[in-house]
Amino acid sequence: MFNYFINISISHRGIPFRIRYGRGFWSYDTAERTVFTWIQVWQELVVSVTIGAAACFAIVGGLMNDRVGRKPTILLASVVFSGGALLLGCALNREMLLIGRIILGIGIGLSSTTVPMYIAECAPSHIRGRFVTLNNVFICGGQLVAGVVDGAFSYDKINGWRYMLGLASVPAIIQFIGFIFMPESPRYLVSKNKDEEARAVLEIMRGTSNVQMELAEIRKTIDEDKKGVTDGTPVLCRMLTTPHVRKALIVGCGLQLFQQISGINTVMYYSATIIKMSGVKDESSAIWLAALTAGANFVFTLLGLYLVEKIGRKPLTLISLTGKCVCVCVVVVVVVEIYLCL
Repeated sequence: MFNYFINISISHRGIPFRIRYGRGFWSYDTAERTVFTWIQVWQELVVSVTIGAAACFAIVGGLMNDRVGRKPTILLASVVFSGGALLLGCALNREMLLIGRIILGIGIGLSSTTVPMYIAECAPSHIRGRFVTLNNVFICGGQLVAGVVDGAFSYDKINGWRYMLGLASVPAIIQFIGFIFMPESPRYLVSKNKDEEARAVLEIMRGTSNVQMELAEIRKTIDEDKKGVTDGTPVLCRMLTTPHVRKALIVGCGLQLFQQISGINTVMYYSATIIKMSGVKDESSAIWLAALTAGANFVFTLLGLYLVEKIGRKPLTLISLTGKCVCVCVVVVVVVEIYLCL
């Protein structure tokens, strides 16, 4: 849901429905007689504020997971997200766009910490990793769908952007309706001493009444976590003082860190702009080419899912990092040449 919107908000980023004059952007809506006046700072602010809000509310989402549960948090995120998308679709000025983007960031932050946790806690242990990986695959698939939607509406120079932004509420509404009928996470129920409810949920999810061993394992891990809290030793401190756990934590966090600071987000967020800077004159063509970028991301995510069991995690990671370095260098060279020619 939230990745679908992120891709919509960045791939359209004003190319098909704004006319550029110098460093400002103007769009004229003949139906509503509304003129949007943009400056470079506002453009970047509207693009980036969602990610900032998401980062802040990811922390809030973690707290809500423990206080009210996974299901209510996801339901709330769906409501917030759909409201923000509808506000953007009806925006009359840049302030409304900015507020809508902040609201969307709140929904994204709440979802980003809760959905993977819910999947991991509800999936059977022998396919848990596969389910979490499939979540990432569908994230890339959502980006591809969003790119295609952007391309389809890019020919409408007046209201196309409204459809791009407003339609992001559709997956949020679907998620909200679907989660009304979903159970709470068994782990959360056990953490609140609702063992019988957790047993009933596990029996439905596993299709068998033989869930006593799994329920006991959940209870054991929760008791161990609570024991660490009552001993006055924070979980993070225990992780950092346990050698093998500390090593795994550094490697895992390091991979996430370098993945983000390598510049992949800039390339994906500004793919349509970069393509247009490279010489593509037609704005709709630039958006379709950006959708092609998202498509390549999706295809190679599927390929990675297949190869991870064939060649292993480490070789696949090294190959991916090498390819990323080459591609980022190519993008830098192209951009520098463009500016030198200006």
